[in-house]
Amino acid sequence: YQDYANQVADELAKYVFDKRHEFHYTGTTASADDALNMALEFEGKPVFITDSGDNVTSGAMGSNTFILHQFLGVKELKKKVLFAAINDVKTCHELLKLEVGSETEINLGIGIDELTTPAKLKVRVNYKGNQEGTHMYGEEGDYGPLVTVHVLQTNIDIAITDNNHSFVEEHQIAACGVDWDDYDIIVVTTNGNDTKPLERLIKNRKVDGMILTRTYENDKYVKFLKQKQIPFVAVGKFPDDDVVQV
Repeated sequence: YQDYANQVADELAKYVFDKRHEFHYTGTTASADDALNMALEFEGKPVFITDSGDNVTSGAMGSNTFILHQFLGVKELKKKVLFAAINDVKTCHELLKLEVGSETEINLGIGIDELTTPAKLKVRVNYKGNQEGTHMYGEEGDYGPLVTVHVLQTNIDIAITDNNHSFVEEHQIAACGVDWDDYDIIVVTTNGNDTKPLERLIKNRKVDGMILTRTYENDKYVKFLKQKQIPFVAVGKFPDDDVVQV
């Protein structure tokens, strides 16, 4: 049956390939400001905001405080918000020395650029524990410490870690000592369409080409790279036949 199997495989491959123009990326993406407003206006719960510009599963640091500053700037924030997590080695280790229930003042943020600007916060240590692996990746065991704090006089809780591990499954949120059903909004890992870092790399001649590990509908990275005639490859399906895709 080998010949027949090869024939069917070829027919299936041709059928799928001929349908390629019918598939379009339709994920819900938005600017940081729009995402904030969408989350605040949504009547149900929970809303997950994925900080795709700081995507730790693509190697990012997970240290952005941009969205945190956004929420801190919301007047009379009624919704309960969880950040899982923000990577800040120094702050994490300082908090680990404190007892659960302790109140202290921290500067959360590693301060290497405008997206990691420290936030001065008065917090209460609610929980100390360890990060868990991502089961869908076959990860098990201890993936480093975490401290969950409550920002006093707000509705914001933050899990603070000393590494850039991802939080994508319910048991990983539970490992923060919280129940995700208690929150209206969960920020799991700024604006993925901010081209300023990319512009700096190109201006300083640090790159000759780019690999985009993630793309979006109306992607500003794609438009910028095409405008600047910088060669690039997009990983995954993108609705533009002029873009090289793998």
